[in-house]
Amino acid sequence: MLTERCPSLKSHDFNTGSLNTVLAQEYGLIITRIDHLIRAVAADDYRAELLDVPPGSPLLSVATTTFLEDGEIIEMAFSQYRADRYEYRTSEQSTK
Repeated sequence: MLTERCPSLKSHDFNTGSLNTVLAQEYGLIITRIDHLIRAVAADDYRAELLDVPPGSPLLSVATTTFLEDGEIIEMAFSQYRADRYEYRTSEQSTK
């Protein structure tokens, strides 16, 4: 995250408000796009132990990139999830 554009971000309590709300209200940073890349991978020994699955078990690897109005990246996140406990929902709305 571009912490130089929001220097006091660490002082916010995110149990009471979302990151997106704080970025918009406190710093004037508006998120306009979030990209998700989801792919299947096999659990290595380290991740298998962390996720309590046998090595080689299927995992879903998720890379998320969040963009501001000007196209600048404000956040990138990389996560891995057990495939047997992952649910992904998407919806689309017509712009007409």
